[in-house]
Amino acid sequence: MGLLQFGEGFVKALYLGSAPVTQLYLGELLVWTVEDGQLDVFTEPGAFTYDIPSWATHVDVVLLGGGASGEGGNSALYRGTGGGHGQWKAATLVRGVDIEFGTTQITGTVGDVAGPVPGATPPVSGNATSAAATGWGGLTANGGTVATGNLGTAGQSPGDFEFNGEVYGGGLGGGWPGGWATPPGAGGGGGQGWLVGGGGGGQGARGQAWFRAYLGSGEGEGEGEGEGEGEGEGEG
Repeated sequence: MGLLQFGEGFVKALYLGSAPVTQLYLGELLVWTVEDGQLDVFTEPGAFTYDIPSWATHVDVVLLGGGASGEGGNSALYRGTGGGHGQWKAATLVRGVDIEFGTTQITGTVGDVAGPVPGATPPVSGNATSAAATGWGGLTANGGTVATGNLGTAGQSPGDFEFNGEVYGGGLGGGWPGGWATPPGAGGGGGQGWLVGGGGGGQGARGQAWFRAYLGSGEGEGEGEGEGEGEGEGEG
């Protein structure tokens, strides 16, 4: 399919009045269609700013909280327990409905890593990933919860998450003993227990934020959340 050119530039969006045009035909021949969505991913822990593409009518916001660290092992062969995975949260924002067309940015924070922790040390909870915008109260995906007990287990993996037909991938939990989690969102492995002292609990992985902008109609899938291999449940 050909590109639509205006002067020396290429056209990415067309409007008929205030309504976006998604396709152009020459007779019965489809000669141009709008881009099929744009995905932006934020992986660096800390604050971020997402610029909404001017042509987009819908934005899917998908967040994953950071994973918890593993529990440190201890004396008397006490084996640490693996950390919990971060929470999945998602929402579809319709411009002109959920946020004003004049809102051009979404800001938030990607949850940082948790731990690692030395032997004979309690685990550390995962850090939340969040996003908000002017006129929208926002969304928060909580970090993974800690677990204790002489269990000797690996960290939890968040699994994959499906929302509005797209699949978003989570990381792998750290193995036992003391394995560090693979990002995003997985928990660290519990530490080894020794006769005297113990091994450290593995680091929980950072969180992540995804933004998928596209031209759509209606209200999308609303909001969703998932545990493990979750799928978003529509609310509106």
